[in-house]
Amino acid sequence: MTRVESEQIRTLSWTMENPWWRRRLFVLKRGELEIARLSWDNRMFGTLATGQIGDKRWTFKRVRRWLLRRKVTVRVAGTDEDVATVEFRWNGAATIRTREGDEIGWRCTKRWRREWVCVDQTDTALLTLKILRHFLRTEFQVQALKYDLLQSKLPWLLILSAYTVILAQDEAAALAAAAMIWGG
Repeated sequence: MTRVESEQIRTLSWTMENPWWRRRLFVLKRGELEIARLSWDNRMFGTLATGQIGDKRWTFKRVRRWLLRRKVTVRVAGTDEDVATVEFRWNGAATIRTREGDEIGWRCTKRWRREWVCVDQTDTALLTLKILRHFLRTEFQVQALKYDLLQSKLPWLLILSAYTVILAQDEAAALAAAAMIWGG
């Protein structure tokens, strides 16, 4: 894995390397060059994931499970200090608050939740994530639009964007299964 440099951020792709029933692993690549990894230690259940770019590692965890008021923390791996917290609204949109006090918006821009965007306080798009495949093999395309505005936040924000979409897909699948069971 390599550092994220401005010239690398054209279009990157997250792909699922391991099936969901094994240790889940997603890899962010530009062509064949591996940029980042996102993995879950627990195979099917649990929300604790570890993301890595180069020698930097972060943990991502849902800490509030209420469906309408979810919260996710981002921490440097091995510490208890939050780098950022993400508070979701009922529609999937969220506010990302960094420890420096910055607020970044996260919202869906296309129907069926196929495209997501991070925006700053002036509504300038910073990063986009598009879902390319959704059925048996998950793949996302991510693009950093304003590298100069993101700087130190870009590495964990690239990973967080995939984590939030994967978490939302897991929750939607769980709700659909529950509806099938209880609905008869």
